[in-house]
Amino acid sequence: MKKIDPIVTRMMHHFDVKTRKELMEKWGYSKETLKTWVHKDRIPPKRIDELAEREGLSRDWVLNGSLPKYKVAPYPEPKVLTDEVIHALGRVAESQAPYGMHPLTKKLNKAFDALDDEKKEGVYAILIEEIKKRL
Repeated sequence: MKKIDPIVTRMMHHFDVKTRKELMEKWGYSKETLKTWVHKDRIPPKRIDELAEREGLSRDWVLNGSLPKYKVAPYPEPKVLTDEVIHALGRVAESQAPYGMHPLTKKLNKAFDALDDEKKEGVYAILIEEIKKRL
């Protein structure tokens, strides 16, 4: 097995594609570029950095699958729960499952959507405290 194979597999899962051609289209390069990388058994570090930055991924996850999958950034403490914050919290949950959303995350999202805004704020405050403990 080549060193590049696990990286390609991780990226195929991340982009939810079935073929290397589809992967390269999502990544923005030709299939011939991938063939060159496979032949040399390396992806240029600049391309890894560009991909990680564009997708918000941790460079370590792209290269070797190390968690967290996504870059961890300080979370704002807004007074109102916004879609952006909900998305950011989902990224933290996803980072715990290397190839997609944890099965409980979908159930939690449905339950969360059923709450009124005041209860959402309370749940959010608890989640932020837990996230801060992990940073």
